[in-house]
Amino acid sequence: MKKLLNYLKIFTKKLFKRPNSREILFILNKNIFLKKLEIIFREAIFIIKNSRFSEKSAQLSYISILSLVPLIAVIFTFIHTFNGFNNFLNEVISPIITKHFGNMSSQ
Repeated sequence: MKKLLNYLKIFTKKLFKRPNSREILFILNKNIFLKKLEIIFREAIFIIKNSRFSEKSAQLSYISILSLVPLIAVIFTFIHTFNGFNNFLNEVISPIITKHFGNMSSQ
């Protein structure tokens, strides 16, 4: 039992450590499937731990929103320039608002 616990302690310590190139080359030359699987797993853990996914996703969201705002402003500018906004408002937006919220102008 003590031997198993000692092995697990060494394995978990080794599991979160990135494999060095000599270790990778040595194991790739051998025909040991579990060792190859362990190397792949250790490298994947290292990449996931150090990739900062949440920071990158926050940056992508922020940039996407910032790029949409000027696009919407340009679209509304063109609609307003060609005097199509009044038709768009009366034909598209007003019926949707009336359908969902009702006619509240009488109160």
